[in-house]
Amino acid sequence: MPWKEFNTIDLRFQFVLDSLQTGVNFTQLCAQYGISTKCGFKWKERFLREGKEGLLDRKKTNKRW
Repeated sequence: MPWKEFNTIDLRFQFVLDSLQTGVNFTQLCAQYGISTKCGFKWKERFLREGKEGLLDRKKTNKRW
């Protein structure tokens, strides 16, 4: 039996869909996916603003003031 392959974006998308369900405990859901609540809120917010494109990894750049 072959291993099930998951795309990072698909997992993040499934997380967001699960988080939008009524009555879901967000902290427990984040623990189930192995992420922090800060990360979970970031993904959810990006998805609501930008759609599935918001779930893509972003470059980490130095912000100079």
